Amino acid sequence: IAAERGSARLLPDKDSYSMMLEAYFKRGRIDDVDAIMDEMVNERSIIPERRHFNTVLSRLAVSNSTEAPDRCEQLLMKMKRISRERQTKACLPDIVTYGAVIDCCAKHGRGPQAESVLKDMINDSDVRPNVILFTSTMKAWAKSTDPVAPQECERLFREMKQLFEEQGDIRLLPNVAIFNTILGAHASRGQCKEAESVLRQATRKEDSELYHSIRPDRDSFHIVLRALEESEASHGPDQCRRILQEMKRLAEEDGTCDGFAPNEVTYEILARVFLRQGRKEEAVEFLRAEGVVLGDLHSASLCEQ
Repeated sequence: IAAERGSARLLPDKDSYSMMLEAYFKRGRIDDVDAIMDEMVNERSIIPERRHFNTVLSRLAVSNSTEAPDRCEQLLMKMKRISRERQTKACLPDIVTYGAVIDCCAKHGRGPQAESVLKDMINDSDVRPNVILFTSTMKAWAKSTDPVAPQECERLFREMKQLFEEQGDIRLLPNVAIFNTILGAHASRGQCKEAESVLRQATRKEDSELYHSIRPDRDSFHIVLRALEESEASHGPDQCRRILQEMKRLAEEDGTCDGFAPNEVTYEILARVFLRQGRKEEAVEFLRAEGVVLGDLHSASLCEQ
């Protein structure tokens, strides 16, 4: 109509495209928005804004489509190209942009692709990385099928720690969330010994200074305990006893008893580890000695005692 009447007032503007995108999102038609974005980009009278791209990226980040990570990366490249060609900062990628692309890679287990985007961001002088994006990148590795993913996670942790020490940027301060991601990468591959070793380095400050700044939490221990449960190793119950004692030791040293003290979930995992080895009577005796009320556990076969 605008072309027929020669009226620029009828040409769609940025708000028009925003409403079109929202209409598609509300109907779950995320796969159909590329054409709208391309049309907006090709409209010379409009300079797309970062918010338009970030809106699409945030929806793609939670998409189950296997093509989503590649589409996210293509949008990221498009943002940079438009900014360069039109000499504008209106659609330069920001921390939200990179975060959405990396989160999408993490959802689909695309470790190398997530790390490539992370490196791209580190080299971007307009954006500063943070521990959250390093954690998301490590989750992408952890969820991948790559057998060396745990080692890749540990390497990324070292690189982030080095950046923190060089720059002193508090946003790169290692935390328990990124530490638990490393534990999870080992645990999901049945590497119980390795997971326990990493945990011990943080709790006992042994062997390596890599994790000395980390204060593990109860979830850290639960990750290792669940790995032992899944492994069905014959020595699992004995390892669980040792880990439980370590939790109690740390709780006593901590003084608050809240961050490390075993809880119902801890004992529930322990019960299942014993049961998988057919050591029911030993489990009941052990748990009762710990002061656990068997009726509070979900392991019904124990409650029959």
